[in-house]
Amino acid sequence: SVTQDNPPTAPGQSSQTSAVLVNSPSTAPAQSSQRSAESVESHTEMDMSSEVEHFDPSEWLNAGTPDVFYRVATRGSAVDAQQTVDRIDFMVTDQELDNVNSSDDTNDSNDQNSNDLIISTDELLDLATVLNNFQRQHISLDREDPANTLHVIVHRRKILYSAFKAISSPSFCWRKSPKVEFVGEDGADYGGPQREFLRLLMQDVQHSGVFEGPSKELLFTYHQGQEQKYFKIGKCVGWSIIHGGPGLRALDKTLFACMCGQNPSFKDFKWENLDEDVQNKIKKILACQNDEVFATLLQADNLGNWLAECGVYMSKREDIPNIVAYICKHYVFLRVANIMKHFTDGLNAWGNLWEVVKANYIAFQPVFTDMPVPLTRHCLKSMFKVNYSTRGTSRREQEEDTIFSWEVFLQMVEDKQADVTFEEILIFITSADMVPTAGFQEQPTIDFYNQEPAGPNAIMHLLLD
Repeated sequence: SVTQDNPPTAPGQSSQTSAVLVNSPSTAPAQSSQRSAESVESHTEMDMSSEVEHFDPSEWLNAGTPDVFYRVATRGSAVDAQQTVDRIDFMVTDQELDNVNSSDDTNDSNDQNSNDLIISTDELLDLATVLNNFQRQHISLDREDPANTLHVIVHRRKILYSAFKAISSPSFCWRKSPKVEFVGEDGADYGGPQREFLRLLMQDVQHSGVFEGPSKELLFTYHQGQEQKYFKIGKCVGWSIIHGGPGLRALDKTLFACMCGQNPSFKDFKWENLDEDVQNKIKKILACQNDEVFATLLQADNLGNWLAECGVYMSKREDIPNIVAYICKHYVFLRVANIMKHFTDGLNAWGNLWEVVKANYIAFQPVFTDMPVPLTRHCLKSMFKVNYSTRGTSRREQEEDTIFSWEVFLQMVEDKQADVTFEEILIFITSADMVPTAGFQEQPTIDFYNQEPAGPNAIMHLLLD
């Protein structure tokens, strides 16, 4: 696997990078695309394992297979002009960034308490336990104490921009619980506005330009020169997770496994999720019926050089499954490893959170990837505590009539007789689209009141403190 401390080259640098056979350290990457099929075949039959030690790790980076190495990129490598995008909406001033990085509360990389959660994967913990332990070590759960709260002003039409401004503020402290105020809306934040803000923030993060691909199988885009943007997006994701909000819940599962130091197979990866140009090249490769057609394709469409830039050089049709897998790994992980490092650095800015995620990779899969747990009638019903009046009183009878109507409504939703989902009901009541991993800070309650002071009918009132 490829470590993030020594990331591989980026697409803009690919013209200076290609694969090299480890049995010939003198064979430079630029020469590999010129080798004939016969030459490569003769070399691959040799015992190559004894020559790996000749590669200088500061100059060569293994691509995850014994046969392929990358040359470490130089700073002067060009950037693909087609990858340039507008950065104005995501930029902050150098002074704001200095304020963030210099804050004692923000930079917590040396906090020894976080090491308690960076455990061996053999000691698996459930997600709720990990997050509860992290919160106890790093943040205060006493929302009533003004010293433990952070006032956050949010523009509803500029959720991501509001988050960037809050994080970049000199007074920002990630340990404090956010007290959210939506501009132009009255009301105190007793938990609902915070949950709504974090939910909307994660939706905006997914459409921020940092990710691409299907909505539930997102990959990282490659935008050289926008490291600050990836860093701040990572900080937004970490901020939400730490304070009980949702995570991304949309990364491609294979990508997330690679990010956590796993070594998943790319042979079953959906290459249809890659960009159109890569798809077309893969289709041409898969359409080859014999070695002659494949060899002709490599020469006619200059496909051999492109494969070398992807870190692969093979000339046999029987190698096509491995070729496609290497292409997918290159575009999904190796190509963007440099940029992903800034994203994970943003997560690590909050108490080394990313190190905790990697150490508890299995537990955090539902936080970063799409692993939905459908909300059921029983789950929604059991979530609430019902504050009944004394049994036997007329008021209690009215309350039971009201609860009966509530449960009939939930039954209609379950039977799909109502044009609403349980998730939408949960959002309406709590502003969250799922039950937080660590649970609500206060259990939701159902109270009753009369519509009129002397009226006979009790009305149910849902409270979430």
